[in-house]
Amino acid sequence: MWAAGGGHLEVVRWLLDDVGVAVDARNRDRRTALMFACKTGQCAVVSHLLAAQADPTLRMKDESSAFDWAVLSGDEATMNLLADHPLVDIAAMNRFGCAAVQWAAAAGSVTSLRWLQRRGLSLSHLNEAN
Repeated sequence: MWAAGGGHLEVVRWLLDDVGVAVDARNRDRRTALMFACKTGQCAVVSHLLAAQADPTLRMKDESSAFDWAVLSGDEATMNLLADHPLVDIAAMNRFGCAAVQWAAAAGSVTSLRWLQRRGLSLSHLNEAN
């Protein structure tokens, strides 16, 4: 997970291919290497993990997803990669009703908000806390 979040693709490959670490291994918050790579906008690592069959539909304890983390990172290439995956629902919400728009707003990213809007998401979505 740390290697993925740090963008260390060769280490990620070694851990998966030679050591045999499970691609969807989780920590105590149920985060995966894919989520860590998305959080820091490591598109090459995200691409490799997806090719290695990482499951982009897995959720953390609060039901946040890898796509949510990609939006938080603001890395458009990573957001595109996840959004274009056939299993990813870009309109999904976590258990608090937070959608991608909240993640983009939390990051202070007008660019990400515009990207979400172009993808058809409403910027007026309110979470459970309003």
